[in-house]
Amino acid sequence: MKFYLKQFYYILFIPIYFLEIILFKFFKIKNSNLSYYAMVNYFCLSGGWSNNILHNFLKKTPNQTDGNLDLHNLKKNGYEMKKNYLDKNFVTKIKNDLSTLDGYWLGDKYNSRKKEKLSKEIKSTKYYYSGEDLVKLKSIQSFLIDDKLMNVARGYLNAEPILYNINCWYNFPSKTPDTNAAQLWHYDMDRPKWLKVFVYLTDCGKDNGPHCFVRGSHRNNSIPFKFRKLGYSRINDVEITKEFPEKDILEYKFSEGDMVIEDSRGLHKGKQVITEHRLILQIEYASSLFGGFYNKPTLNKSECDKNFYEVASSNSYNFQGIKIN
Repeated sequence: MKFYLKQFYYILFIPIYFLEIILFKFFKIKNSNLSYYAMVNYFCLSGGWSNNILHNFLKKTPNQTDGNLDLHNLKKNGYEMKKNYLDKNFVTKIKNDLSTLDGYWLGDKYNSRKKEKLSKEIKSTKYYYSGEDLVKLKSIQSFLIDDKLMNVARGYLNAEPILYNINCWYNFPSKTPDTNAAQLWHYDMDRPKWLKVFVYLTDCGKDNGPHCFVRGSHRNNSIPFKFRKLGYSRINDVEITKEFPEKDILEYKFSEGDMVIEDSRGLHKGKQVITEHRLILQIEYASSLFGGFYNKPTLNKSECDKNFYEVASSNSYNFQGIKIN
């Protein structure tokens, strides 16, 4: 009954939702949290068709795409793996740059109230760096202007992609899967349509947090309604294995420098770490920034590498998720 009462509320909200979409598209007025929650709710009801309509209305028509790109597997399966995408020297440079930063602990048992140094004392399941700090690292800036990834996003989204949501985090061992560290099955729903890129900065085997994904679950109506009606809730392994064939429940085992490109509207999780740790860099491309709240990292021109500044300033639409003073 509670579910259907919520649907009735969001049906009444539709006129305001449409108004906020118009204000966002034509007047660049950020939508309210209520419209974001409505977007999630309409996805749960429609199975994804509402996202397609919103995406097509808000997107910017793409510039000419690379005709040599083969996106068939990415569109069909929801993911594409790239082995040895970053060489060892570049990974080492990123790690060295990260060692200069402080970050935050996050987990079910402990959360940082302020920045803390990464030390041998493991306080929680996840330790992450802020996008504000990450974007100032020269190695990260060099990665952000990778035009091959931008072209993949452009082709997949069939829109001019917007780079935003720059993240990097460690995962450490825990006795049980951690909800706050996204170690239970879930889907993402921050934007109408997006594509995420995960780069492994450490080797990742079966015991140190392999990423898991349900193949094909990014497509419309591929997540069963019994899961969608739960809203933005976590789903346990038993329910997933009941609903999907074993061959479609994938577990990525990667080496340092490997990459997976993924439509995380599909069901996914980062598996619980049993031993050692996992370090991942993640960026996201969206067709629109309509949706949930996001922190826009800010940096000064003096903090930019020359190439990064030239690319970001000459492609301001694509880099609107970053503010350069």
